[in-house]
Amino acid sequence: MYGVETEKQVAVPFDRQRIIKEPTDTEKVLALNVLLQVLQQEPEYKRNDADASRFHGVVGAGTIIGLKVFGKNDSLLGVIEDLIFNNSHDVRYAIIRTSGVSGISNKLVAAPYRELTVNKKEEGKITLNITDAALESAPGFQY
Repeated sequence: MYGVETEKQVAVPFDRQRIIKEPTDTEKVLALNVLLQVLQQEPEYKRNDADASRFHGVVGAGTIIGLKVFGKNDSLLGVIEDLIFNNSHDVRYAIIRTSGVSGISNKLVAAPYRELTVNKKEEGKITLNITDAALESAPGFQY
């Protein structure tokens, strides 16, 4: 936290956060709509902690970003570089960097997040039901 010494990480719901950037600023700031005393009373968030049961059914963005994405016929399509959220804080798109794999030109592609499937048998493997050719012809994504 800006200007505050922290000794632990805590999970803060999206509806208590907003990003602030003035037109003249070069940095973005994450503002939390929560009192410091409340944050200090929250239990510490530890990634992969067995006591994270209150976060059941959710996954952190840091867990998804960087994972390889495979298409039909198990061909490597690229790597998840970013996640795009809507105003309701739902993940809408995964931004995949193709990096020239499988004959696909190096570009960013926005894939609907609901189209991705996490392979539960192979940890860290995500599949997208699309062919290399279809991904190659998909429009590139730009921020």
